[in-house]
Amino acid sequence: MEAALFANGYRAEQAEFICFKWNGKHANDFIDDNLAFRREVIQYIEANQYEGVCGVLLKDLVVAEAQYSKEAWGIYRNYPALAKSLIRSTGTVYLDDFFQAAFMCFDTHCATLSIDFSTVEYETCLQELLARKATAAEGMKEVYEKGLELFSEYKARHSNPLPDPETCVVKPTFIERVKRRMFKK
Repeated sequence: MEAALFANGYRAEQAEFICFKWNGKHANDFIDDNLAFRREVIQYIEANQYEGVCGVLLKDLVVAEAQYSKEAWGIYRNYPALAKSLIRSTGTVYLDDFFQAAFMCFDTHCATLSIDFSTVEYETCLQELLARKATAAEGMKEVYEKGLELFSEYKARHSNPLPDPETCVVKPTFIERVKRRMFKK
């Protein structure tokens, strides 16, 4: 199957070809039968700067890569760009999937923190998360809280840029304070 044809004509019923298909093992015995083709599809999409990709394909790729990351103990180098393209091109449609993937494991969480949301309508996403949280079941309520925190932190970082390094006062660490007290005598 050719990645370009697959990506351009993707339908949700074709998820079986790109989903995380793990053999249940780790380290040298780890196998994801769909990894090679899934990465071909992702590389095709990257080569075309994520233009014209249907939202459901992006969602299925993000979820599959997050599941892969959880079990492989690593993450695809361009996961942040893939996840960002999902939220940028679909808005709040796949917000649940985006955040479930984002908080699936340490690696996906860290990768999501590196996303520059400046081209994403994160204010709209914040409002949608608040609305969904109000009526959410317990499991999703935690996901929405983490999502709200992620977007709020992003907004705070970008509305309050770091101060000029020359004007910063560096406080000594705990160990430095202890050393100073010990050697003061």
